[in-house]
Amino acid sequence: MREKLQKPVPLKTLLLKAFPHSQAAPDSKTILYEIQQHWSTIVGQSIAKNTWPTQVIGDKLILSVKGSPWASELQFLQQEILKKINKLCSGANIKTLRFRVS
Repeated sequence: MREKLQKPVPLKTLLLKAFPHSQAAPDSKTILYEIQQHWSTIVGQSIAKNTWPTQVIGDKLILSVKGSPWASELQFLQQEILKKINKLCSGANIKTLRFRVS
């Protein structure tokens, strides 16, 4: 009988296990990818359907939002979102959200 396959593991996780002493700071693309993977957990399904993280520039996360009401809503939730991002995404040190209405 065939053995069940495990859930895929990010390459970053495997590399850190193989080389634990070479933990360089992750680049912005790696941080963005990790935030995107956790986005619906961070903000919830209804917000995730109307927003998407598109870019990390330094300590800023750029979000694409569907309309200015979503930008206003996220501004009120910014501190809570930032705490969740920095807790769930290893290496992330996001301090500010910026919004682009699309």
